Amino acid sequence: MIRSFLFIVFLSLISIGSFAQSDKYIFHDVVEGDTKYSISKEYHISIEDLEKFNPEIKSGLRLNTKLLIPKELMKKNEEPAPTKTVGPGFTPYTVKAGQTLYSIAKEYGVSVADIRKNNPQLADGLKAGMVLSIPPKAETSKETSEKKDAGEKTHTVQPGETLYSLAIQYHVGIADIKKLNPELEQDGLKVGMVIKIPEPSEEVKDEIAEQQAQKAYYIHVVKKTETAYSISRQYQLSLDSLYLINPMAKEGLQIGQELSIPGNRAPKEATVEKPKEGLNSDKGKEVASVNDSSAQKGEDENYFLYKVKSGDSFYSLKSRYNVSQEELEKLNPEIKRGLEVDKYIIIPKKGTAEDIKWLDKLFAKENQTAPAGQPSNSKVNRKDSLNNEKQVLTKAPVIEFEDTLKIDVHKTYKVGVMLPFKINADTAFQGKPSIDGTQKLSLEFYNGLLMAADTLSKQGMNLNLNVYDTKNSLVHLQEKSKEFQQMHFDMVIGPLFHKNVEYIADELRKQNVPVISPLSKSAEVKGRPNLIKCNPGSAAAGQVIADMLNTEYAKARVIFAYSSAEEANVREVRARLLPRADSNRIDDIVFANELIRRQVLKDMMAPNKQNVVIIFSEDQVFLSDLISNLRLMRAFDIAVMGPSKLLEIQTLEMNYLDKLNLSMPDANFIDYNDPKTIIFIKQYRKKYKAEPSQFAFQGYDVGMYFLRQLWKNGKYMMYRLDDEQPMLSTGFKITKDPKGGYQNDFMYLTGVRDLTLVKLEKK
Repeated sequence: MIRSFLFIVFLSLISIGSFAQSDKYIFHDVVEGDTKYSISKEYHISIEDLEKFNPEIKSGLRLNTKLLIPKELMKKNEEPAPTKTVGPGFTPYTVKAGQTLYSIAKEYGVSVADIRKNNPQLADGLKAGMVLSIPPKAETSKETSEKKDAGEKTHTVQPGETLYSLAIQYHVGIADIKKLNPELEQDGLKVGMVIKIPEPSEEVKDEIAEQQAQKAYYIHVVKKTETAYSISRQYQLSLDSLYLINPMAKEGLQIGQELSIPGNRAPKEATVEKPKEGLNSDKGKEVASVNDSSAQKGEDENYFLYKVKSGDSFYSLKSRYNVSQEELEKLNPEIKRGLEVDKYIIIPKKGTAEDIKWLDKLFAKENQTAPAGQPSNSKVNRKDSLNNEKQVLTKAPVIEFEDTLKIDVHKTYKVGVMLPFKINADTAFQGKPSIDGTQKLSLEFYNGLLMAADTLSKQGMNLNLNVYDTKNSLVHLQEKSKEFQQMHFDMVIGPLFHKNVEYIADELRKQNVPVISPLSKSAEVKGRPNLIKCNPGSAAAGQVIADMLNTEYAKARVIFAYSSAEEANVREVRARLLPRADSNRIDDIVFANELIRRQVLKDMMAPNKQNVVIIFSEDQVFLSDLISNLRLMRAFDIAVMGPSKLLEIQTLEMNYLDKLNLSMPDANFIDYNDPKTIIFIKQYRKKYKAEPSQFAFQGYDVGMYFLRQLWKNGKYMMYRLDDEQPMLSTGFKITKDPKGGYQNDFMYLTGVRDLTLVKLEKK
């Protein structure tokens, strides 16, 4: 009897505890599509508090589990009640087809949140024909208004003027003009209209003052096939400078748009103040002006100064300028001992090799007629003055080029291989040693490299590999520095990590030894003309994304999802975009400093056209949440371009990515159905009794490409890396950095199609 009584009391206490708990908490059942962020927003609590009361979710959410939501915190953080949907200042608006809440909010200068608060019918989504109540814009104080107006000008629109021409004229962004003149969104720009013009930034003002002091602005009209990146390269102008002078270019280019280019970067015939003498660079294009009194008098027009570049030879100069080695040596006696990079030489102005008729070429009747007269003393003195100026420490070494392309294919090439094996002297006596990740990576890379060397040796290449354990220690490399210099390598592969490979490149630079950085993402090639970086950078990925936006998604709404840390990567893409029509311009950018709410994404989507979301992040929480939200937005046509990291997230099923038509730029892709891949795997298994890893493939690819280039081109190897060549797992498209060494720009375009990872054709 007593036991029964105690049991009843116990049940009562439990019941009272449960009641008390229900009074303080709400239970939430986790369902598909839920994220910690979405739950925190639904109940107005922070993710930290959610995890505090539910510690089991720190490692992730699980379906059908119950979460405790504290009511006290909900009330404390609850958002204020919606404002009234009617009242003075509200504007009725009928939604048109193709519009988004984001574009409507932008048009009226209010926030999306304000529109939502005043239009509860939006809970079912935005639809064409729906009538919305648009709240009035928040009024600014008189003091703020006066301060804002103080920096504004007014402009009366003249016939033929456009927003682009006004943006160029006043050096401001188009978006800044529209912001001050919201009526432009609805009515457009009309003749006679008086509009407000904002003040340019202080940086722009400084740039304008400097250019005006030089009397130099050249107007470039954007063509159909041009991008901001190609224009910056054309005028040897950084993207930062191009955007500084032309702020509206950041918003995307349009055909016929006019850009201001500093006069000292413009074509000679287009500059306001014509250069008195051009110093020629690649292909004879004049890029700098030098004072020369003889040129001022109209004399000495038959000769020009040319700055020798890496890769120049008597053969290449003859091909380009139709001038023989004998003529050059007569005009420049100092080059008899060889051409020297960054030194100026005098070249006669004759017809280029391309100007000679093909019949004359056939009979070797090249035009060798020297121009009349000789170069003036002032030109000779100018050349000597330029060559005697203090040289920059990062200049390239002197290379004596032969006027021949004949290579001794029977030479034995000495190649250094530097990898962090981290082997101790007594390792062999410790039984079976444990191998860390770096050692395993190094061994697998070396195995692949050795297979490439064996293959080329069988084909006839005489090769002497000298293998060094870097121990992943810069101090160890410094101790070995003298030994490395005495080896007189023909090429070095490695080290793996950026500080070590940069040190070796600097040490062997005077000997002009090519140093191959096989895996490092952060190795710096600037200032290191002998360093070749194999791991493609963000610019290469940006080009692949831009190419797809220019072809597959030329008419799509584009949304960038990124944090401030990835802003430079977004700029790489936007700079490579072709001009887009007004209706397809990139107006929407999402700053993903925190997780993005699904409703925010919905507001940015265009309902009647394709939407492509470009993701720049490798944060797994952010990626998982964003993909989950996009997958649930089935009413929209959405495609995604993002990092290959998406394939590593276990919570993202392949069918999610497949439905979003995921595409990815990737430096590596192995086609296991390729006959060459099948042969390599078979040979690797036979030789090492193991399966080849990604690093084994990379070692083989690096070896086959660069060792073959060395065998084929000898000491001219670095100046012949101009072909694009896919390999087994990666590829090579080597480009020269204007300020240093070489960078690999080869990238695959991969994607998830029919639940399978495939290689896509780049257009």
